Amino acid sequence: GGRRLLHSAFEDMDEDGKHVYGAGPLYTTRIDGEVPLFIPPGATGASALPPVTLCECFHATAEKYPSRDAVAWRVKDDAPSDAHPYSFYSGLATTAVGSHWDKMTWAQ
Repeated sequence: GGRRLLHSAFEDMDEDGKHVYGAGPLYTTRIDGEVPLFIPPGATGASALPPVTLCECFHATAEKYPSRDAVAWRVKDDAPSDAHPYSFYSGLATTAVGSHWDKMTWAQ
């Protein structure tokens, strides 16, 4: 037999998790995909919080902090400033030397 290189997260799952998830999936990248959530009985703290999608987190953060920075990237110092409203479409820097930070707020 050959050496096994891949390790399944299912192999490390406790029996309660196996009962809920079966053979998987443990995640999905499909917009319409679903994965069952398992909250252990008696869970407290963060484990007991209601499930939230990444999109819901982004929308809540944008609503709560519209003027705060949401994302930043490095731009070459000599990149044209009028090429596009957002400099990440042109002029991204690959080094810190000769570049500066540009950013967008949650509102943007």
